[in-house]
Amino acid sequence: MKKNKVIVVDDNKEFLDEFVETLNLNNFEATGVDNSLLALSEILKFLPDVIILDLKMKPKNGYQIAEDLKKFMETRNIPVIAITGNYKEEEHSLLLRMLGIKDRFIKPFKPEEIISKINEYLGKSPA
Repeated sequence: MKKNKVIVVDDNKEFLDEFVETLNLNNFEATGVDNSLLALSEILKFLPDVIILDLKMKPKNGYQIAEDLKKFMETRNIPVIAITGNYKEEEHSLLLRMLGIKDRFIKPFKPEEIISKINEYLGKSPA
């Protein structure tokens, strides 16, 4: 059975490694990118089914990456789930909607919550 592909973009290497491992243990083919400048090229190479994207990164933030994704036919329709450790609804809601990001999770979150959301995007029933 083909595994669905998920890419996680987050500049926190420790979090990234742990979360990618969790996804792989939950029957996804997951990979991570910890350099926001390389995110777009890695996404284009990997062509995931779902993207998990940290909003607060430097030098390029998640909003800029999400905007870049909309410019490419291969990536514009891939579901994006935003994650952040610092979230204020009024600060982010308009940008999220404009960039087509429908869901966001605030760190720390329970991995099973995002896994459930990924499966929802993939049209899979909860196990």
